[in-house]
Parts: sequence; C-alpha cells; structure tokens
Amino acid sequence: MKSYFPALVGLAFLWMLLTVGYIYSKFKKGWRFRHARRVIDRVQLALKREKWADVIKEAESATQVALTRPEQVFIGCAVGTALLCSGELPKAQKLQRELLAAYPDEPQVHHLTARVMLATKDFSEEAIEAYHRLLSVEPNNRELLEALNCHYQARAPESDEAAKILDRLLELDPTNPGFRYYRGLKFLRQKEFSEAARAAYTRVLEIEPTRVDMRYGLARSQFEAKNYLEAIKQAKLALDLDVRQADLHRILMMSYARLSMQAEGAKEYRQMISRHPDVPELRQYMRQLEGLKDGELAEEVVSKESEALYEKGVKLYREGKFRDAVGALSAAFNTDHLKLSAGTLLVRAYLKQREVKTALMVFERMDVLSLRQPDEFILGLCYDVAQTYLTEGKKEKAVDLYTFICRVNVSYKDAFQRLEALQTGA
Repeated sequence: MKSYFPALVGLAFLWMLLTVGYIYSKFKKGWRFRHARRVIDRVQLALKREKWADVIKEAESATQVALTRPEQVFIGCAVGTALLCSGELPKAQKLQRELLAAYPDEPQVHHLTARVMLATKDFSEEAIEAYHRLLSVEPNNRELLEALNCHYQARAPESDEAAKILDRLLELDPTNPGFRYYRGLKFLRQKEFSEAARAAYTRVLEIEPTRVDMRYGLARSQFEAKNYLEAIKQAKLALDLDVRQADLHRILMMSYARLSMQAEGAKEYRQMISRHPDVPELRQYMRQLEGLKDGELAEEVVSKESEALYEKGVKLYREGKFRDAVGALSAAFNTDHLKLSAGTLLVRAYLKQREVKTALMVFERMDVLSLRQPDEFILGLCYDVAQTYLTEGKKEKAVDLYTFICRVNVSYKDAFQRLEALQTGA
C-alpha cells in the first residue's frame, strides 16, 4: 500500500491541476465572451445613436480582445460606416478595400461597399446591383432610395425598378412634392388620363400649382372624363403660365366646341391676344375656334392618327425594333403636342442604330433649350446627348446642354461636375 501512495498523490495532484486549468480556461473564455459582448453592445448602441466618434473609440478597445470572425466583420463594417458618416471618405474606402480582401464572401462587407459607392455617386452596373443588395436589408434607407430614384427617372423612368423605388418613397413620405411629381410624370409619360392619373396630377398641383405639365395632365384628364367646364378651367390656368403650349390650346378649343360655346371661347382668345400681342398663334386659334361646327375640331382625327402612330412607335421601341420604330415616331414627331415625346424616343432610336448625325439633327429640331420646365425624361435625354456631343468633338454644344440641365434641375450633381470640368479645361 505504501508503495502506491506516492503514485496516488501524484495522480491526485495532476487531477487537481487539470481541474483548475479547466476551470480557469472556462472562466477566461467566459470573460472574453462577456467582454466582447459588452464591446459589441456598446458599438451597436453608438451606431443606433449615430455617435460616430464613440463607434470608432469602442472599436479600438475591441482590438484588445480576440474576436471571432463574425465579430471582426461587424466591428470592421461599423468603423467603416462611422468613417463614412463622419466625412472621412478616403479612410472609409481604404478600410472597405481591406475588409473586402479579407472577407470577400461576407454580406456585411458588400453592404459597406455599396455605402462607399453611394458616397462616391457611382451608378455603374456593379454599383446598382450592390445598391439593390443593400436595399434588401435596409428597405427604408432614404438616401439610397432617393439616389436610385434619380438614377432611374433619368435613365429608365418606365422600368419596373423605377416604379418600385418610387412606390417605396411615397410610402415613406407621401406628401413629398418631388415624389408626387415623379408619380404624376409617370402617368403623363404613359399618356394615361384615368381617374388614378387625375388624382396624381391633382396631388402635385396641391403643392406646386405652377407645374404646367401637371396642369396639362389634369386638363386632359378632365376632358377625357367629359368634364369640359373643368377642362376649360385647368387649361386656362395652365395657359396663364405658358401661353404657347399648343396641346393646351387644343384642349381649350375642343372643350368649348363640345359645349357649343365657340362664341365664349373666341371672347376668351380676344382677351389673351390683348394680354399677349407678341404671340401671333393666338389669332389662328381664335379663327379656328370660330369656324368650328358640330362640336368637333377638324384636326382631331389627324391628332388621333398621330397618337396611334406614337403608341405603335413606343411599342416597337420597347421591343428593341428601333429601325421599325423610327417610321412611326417620325410621323408622330410632326404633330405639335407629340413633338417632344416622339422626338425623345426618335433620338434614342437613332443613337441605338449609331446614326449619330441624324439623332443630333432631330434633337436640335426639338428646341429643348427653350423649355421652361422640362421633365426628367427630357433631362435624361439632354444628359446623353451632351455626352454624344463631347464624343463628336462639339464641346460648346455640350457645355450649353450641361448649363441648361444645371439651371432647371439642381439635383443633377454630376452635370455640375462635368460642366465645371469642361469650363476649367477651357
């Protein structure tokens, strides 16, 4: 028994050491976990409160603790976001590149990449894909939604993506005048004058009563609903803002004719002539209205044919049949009230076929620079044509277009940058 005693003591001592070591390792692991958890919680709280300096400070304390891979990714992305929101873009870009190299498959890193791209106004195909991935986890990201809305309204206003983004923005801010305008513009672009369209035009005008295009949409909607007196009222309000709009005069004359009120209409035109003696077209409209019979405009049939050709051209354009679309759009282009709509697609159709000279000739015939309130569809075309002018070596015309874009819509920040670069280069 005595011979085994030292061995038993040794085993007991070894067992005690193993037990103490196990307890110590568990305690240390628990302490590390609790400390890391506290750091993560403090970083999350600072992020929630948007205290970016605190985020960076707490993240620095996390370097003293061995973090797991998910924790390292979270801390890194939190610091990147804090740097970005603090205005330290170069540091944020550097950190984002390091994180992307270390964790190429982590979704959080890709979301940070999207935020950096958004800060640099990157709208490449890769950036758009990154924005949509970020939007899937941050559906209420207002800055991202507004950036995508501006992009789609300028480049693809009739796409499903544009509609989804605009719908989401209107859910978040239903009274925003800009979002209301885009919704009305969508109906106007599609030449829709239904009850829903009329409501959209009305909501825009409640906030911005000087929008001539929305006033036209409302007048046309009232005319289509056979509310001729209301159509006359809206057309007159719009003509007070822009007396040269041919499509508004058509609605006004047709409404007077449908009500057999040619005499009252002629009286209204005499008053307009006295207020605007420099607009000779008003006398033509008055004579045309006075000669109407049976409540119908002689040109109405021609107008309907032109609109049918325009719709055909739009359909062919959407199907990618640009050469076939040119014929129908060219016919519609010669109709005053379809000139801008048909001309925009006609220019794009020619550019798709690389007939640059013809496209630029059509664009110049549109006389876009004389417009007071061009819509986003027209501004998007101006932006593309300006780049085409630069490609063709026509720098002065490109400068004129960028100046026009900056004057009528201050949200085109890249247009300001391009204009400044061209003027500095000059």
